[in-house]
Amino acid sequence: MSEERTEEQYVQEARNQGWKPQEEYSGDPDKWSDAKTFVENGEKIAAIATKQKKSLESRVQFLEQTNQELSEFHKKSMEAQRKQNETLMRQLNAERAKAIEEGDGQRFTRAEQAIKQLEAQNSEKRSQTVGPTEAWQVEWASENDWYDPGPNHDVEAKALADGMLPIIARETGYKDKALLDEVARRVRSAMPHKFKNPNRETSITDGKSVQVDSSKPAAKRSYEALPDEAKAACDKFVSQKLLTKEQYLADYPWE
Repeated sequence: MSEERTEEQYVQEARNQGWKPQEEYSGDPDKWSDAKTFVENGEKIAAIATKQKKSLESRVQFLEQTNQELSEFHKKSMEAQRKQNETLMRQLNAERAKAIEEGDGQRFTRAEQAIKQLEAQNSEKRSQTVGPTEAWQVEWASENDWYDPGPNHDVEAKALADGMLPIIARETGYKDKALLDEVARRVRSAMPHKFKNPNRETSITDGKSVQVDSSKPAAKRSYEALPDEAKAACDKFVSQKLLTKEQYLADYPWE
């Protein structure tokens, strides 16, 4: 147990923190307090600030970890989709070659059309960009100053936005300002307490849904079919409003 401080010690500590005796105080008389009260109030405020800082640091660390896991999930999903497209392209090329060999014009036309459609889809995905362009980046930053360093910067909101961005890009196909506007909208929806005028009517799950490959039985793509580790990840992303359960199931790299 710490020793009780003397009145002189309280006075010295208080003076070091800017306190003045009543005869030297020129401010509002109702706001003056004695040295002991001044020091103890300061210690209480410091304790609260320390607690809040630790809570914020813990929250940011959790968000950064969650976003890292979300990024890894996104990479695995993209890799699985790439492999599926490569397999499908090989099958279609083989089908086209077989049609030529057998002189089946209708079969050839169907295979050729499917190949062109798949090539167009792959080309469109490659052309999509995630990051902003300089032409409008300043405008977006001025409307969303919570994202960039500055007096209104919010580390929690930024961490959530960084995690959402690649998922929303793939989910919606949005680019540039439209993409970041959607990210900002969803951040406001997920953290309404951080914004003065949150759009409470919108949902974090709004947006275009991801198409599911219907060639696989629905039962094999259900939540119950996920491994325990994937279920835990899904629950975490859903609780943080980064993905819906349906979006997770659609993006999961099924075997």
